[in-house]
Amino acid sequence: MKINYYLLSDFSLEFNLEKVYRWSGSEDLVVNNYLGKVTEDNIEQIIEGAIRKRAILFYAFSQTLLKEKVENILNDTDLASFNFLEFGLCTLFQSFRVHKREQIKTELDYFKKIKAMEFSLQADERVSWDKLDEADIILLGVSCTAKTPLALYLGYLGYKVSNLPLVPEISLDIDKLLLYQNKIVGLTIKKDYLKELRKRKISELGLPINSKYSQESRILEEIDYAEEILSDLEAPVIDVTDKSIEKLAIEVLEAIRL
Repeated sequence: MKINYYLLSDFSLEFNLEKVYRWSGSEDLVVNNYLGKVTEDNIEQIIEGAIRKRAILFYAFSQTLLKEKVENILNDTDLASFNFLEFGLCTLFQSFRVHKREQIKTELDYFKKIKAMEFSLQADERVSWDKLDEADIILLGVSCTAKTPLALYLGYLGYKVSNLPLVPEISLDIDKLLLYQNKIVGLTIKKDYLKELRKRKISELGLPINSKYSQESRILEEIDYAEEILSDLEAPVIDVTDKSIEKLAIEVLEAIRL
């Protein structure tokens, strides 16, 4: 009997599936790869396929709404399913029976990425000085500047990333942050593009269209505040407007010379 694994995500994760097959030592393993391919339009069809095959499902999503939709669907099924960022990606590889001595170096490379991704989740939009000590990169920006998906992607590349929200109502200890100056990268965005992103977000959340979150006056206030903080920190600043996560990751690494 063949064992079906479904790998689901809405962002790029370049697993080497040929190695997964080799590691498993079994011809009965079937991997259904939907990494970076899942959208709200196709998720129900994908899960229906997993149900038919009695599959084991592993998933990770950068979009909160998509993650919640998937988990709501899965709650009504008896599929064995795991969020492999929160649960731990190592579970995935353990399930493939990774045990060969000659694969140790490759495993360690993967585990480094796994730990970095888990770190990025734990340090998401949190002011934790312990996390800042441990982080390789610290991202600062207003809401909707791609901090979370960028942190996750950099985590996949093996970098531990902490990201901090820049909100006028939350005071930051600039003198203390200056101790991490060589790790900090600021993220900015064009006002009109940010306004459209926030309108879309509040629409998806079912909030009033005239919410303060998407009002131009509030957006300008946040952008001005962020510019002031990033100037005080003398941090390199990257404009995220209409750029892919992959391109932004390259720019971040170049900015702090990693």
